[in-house]
Amino acid sequence: MGKPYYELDQETRHIILELQKKCIELNLGNVSFHYYPTRTQMEETEFYLTEYKEYWELVVKQRWAKTADIYRIKDRNITYCYSEKD
Repeated sequence: MGKPYYELDQETRHIILELQKKCIELNLGNVSFHYYPTRTQMEETEFYLTEYKEYWELVVKQRWAKTADIYRIKDRNITYCYSEKD
């Protein structure tokens, strides 16, 4: 298995799991957010969290780099699946 283009840090993982929990609580099927560029991370990063029947999917996109990392979330575990590059 490959390696994601964007490495999820502990703080981001926590944010994602808390948003998933809030989506479940509010009966929302999806949510998205993004990080603006900073001195350490020059690329704007977008996060899309979507509910499916058996799991939640997280897509992490960096538009300028044209990359996407796909994760599955099940039982509060975020598991990397694969990446794509245009």
